[in-house]
Amino acid sequence: MLSRTTKERTMKKFNLFLQDDKTQGKVSSILLFIAWAYEIPDFEFAILDKVMAFIGAVALANVILLSYKLIEHKDLPSNWQNGIAMIAATMLISGLLEVGAPVEDPALRVFFFFFLITVITYTAIADGVIPDVWRYVTIAGAVPLLIALGEDVFVGTDNLAILWVGYLIFTVGFPAGNYVAWNNYKE
Repeated sequence: MLSRTTKERTMKKFNLFLQDDKTQGKVSSILLFIAWAYEIPDFEFAILDKVMAFIGAVALANVILLSYKLIEHKDLPSNWQNGIAMIAATMLISGLLEVGAPVEDPALRVFFFFFLITVITYTAIADGVIPDVWRYVTIAGAVPLLIALGEDVFVGTDNLAILWVGYLIFTVGFPAGNYVAWNNYKE
């Protein structure tokens, strides 16, 4: 029989949210990439689709929430710390609403549109934190997504070609850039 401290250490070891920030940042970036990459081939396995959407929502919220620590040494306005927490909560709720919805709700796209605006700003501020190649890849994916989602949200039309190009690039750039930033992070 395992002692109480052994059980507690084991539970802590396998609970992502009890790991140090660097480990959480790296693991969440990997999970986010896996969840977003899963969307590309459109497998259509209802249960797995929902599980991956749930993992993606939680991982994205954690990546956003932890991002402040990566850039806190920059000369940022004081509202950034609370703002990042609010964006993380918004994206978590938006993602969880998507998990619970029987079909995709186009109204949720406005949240991702706003998130992309903040990602572009975050990526610009993260010079010296996220390697330039990943910053540029992230922006190269975020801008077409922003255009396509802006068109959808404000005009009501879909531009799927630009949406998919942006999504493919962003799916790699954003998680990879955050992973590398956390991998290089020194406390």
